[in-house]
Amino acid sequence: MRFIGPITWALVLVASLSCGEDEPPPPPTRLSVSVMGPTGAIAGARVLIAGLAAQKTDATGKVEVDVPEGVHGVRIEAKGFVTDPLPGDFPRVVTTPKSVTTSLEVSLWPKTDGVGSGALAGRLAAPSDGVLVVARGTIDYAALTDASGAFELEGLLPAQYKVTAYEKGFSYGEASGVAVAADGRTENVTVERLGPADGRVEGQLTGALSGTTAIGLFDLGTGEVLPGLRVYASAEAPFSIEGVPPGRFLVDAALELDDVVVDPDLVRTDTRPIVEVGTTAAQPLSLSLSPRVRGIGTRTSSAGLMLTWSPHSEADFYVVEVTDLLGATLFGGFDARRNWRARVLHPSTELPIEPANPLRAGAAYRARVFAAIDDPTRASFELVAASESREGLFVAP
Repeated sequence: MRFIGPITWALVLVASLSCGEDEPPPPPTRLSVSVMGPTGAIAGARVLIAGLAAQKTDATGKVEVDVPEGVHGVRIEAKGFVTDPLPGDFPRVVTTPKSVTTSLEVSLWPKTDGVGSGALAGRLAAPSDGVLVVARGTIDYAALTDASGAFELEGLLPAQYKVTAYEKGFSYGEASGVAVAADGRTENVTVERLGPADGRVEGQLTGALSGTTAIGLFDLGTGEVLPGLRVYASAEAPFSIEGVPPGRFLVDAALELDDVVVDPDLVRTDTRPIVEVGTTAAQPLSLSLSPRVRGIGTRTSSAGLMLTWSPHSEADFYVVEVTDLLGATLFGGFDARRNWRARVLHPSTELPIEPANPLRAGAAYRARVFAAIDDPTRASFELVAASESREGLFVAP
């Protein structure tokens, strides 16, 4: 009987240890992504989450990825569709709490031009995450690398391509003569890193700006923003974008809905600032800012799809432009002589959208409105405000 006490405690200890071993692990931290198009789920969409390997959606348009707790940049690429975020837009950011499955549903819009059946894939010789890879041909295509430096471009037209890459602080070579056939897939394309790059783009903003606004560099062929090459600046203060690789880039500012836009006359005259950057040379420039035309949107009426906007106090009339998501003008805007193609006299603030090229049902387009004043001394006009270049998105019925 004197052994009952110790045996009882031993049994209790063993039972306690056993219970501890049976405790289930905490649920994983996971991001569940669903990718949809106008007609349903998109299978095979490439889902890029910063710092991780790319994953592809299944037949239901879904993929689940284990991720660290925190904030993640997410990009979606799919054959025949415009990327999310749209070219030139800020990255999509998702917060994933610990031990929770966070759901993200993304809608992609069909491309209206330049869609083929070819593909190419490869990787950077020096793996790096989030590098912009561009295949240059008759039409240019772009993708981002994943954490392993791998990239994939689908929906290419048959052609010979030159493939290069852009990353802050580094310059890359070019894989030339990359042949892509119709319905073909070219594998094992390698892009070499050549070395450091310390190009600079610097200057200052002028105009009515309260607070700060974003300034960035954009690839001319694809409209994609160069990763990491974006800064914030205030009016009348100098700015500098450093670590710029060699190349020709568009410089744009007021990239957020902050009530200012880059001088719209630069669009009218096709003189938006383009810089040629070497490995070290600084490129000075000045960007003038103008007020924003607010409230751009669409509504359906008996006349069809109507573009609407809020009145601007200085306007004598408005110039309207409709483009596809790659920037090709379908309606309105300005001709080669810098005259308007479609205008609306103030105080009217709506216009039926009747593009010269038929809109593709279910595809997305952008509309932009410019406020203008007459200049009788020159029998001309001046643009005094515009809607943001990255708003005005609408879907054709």
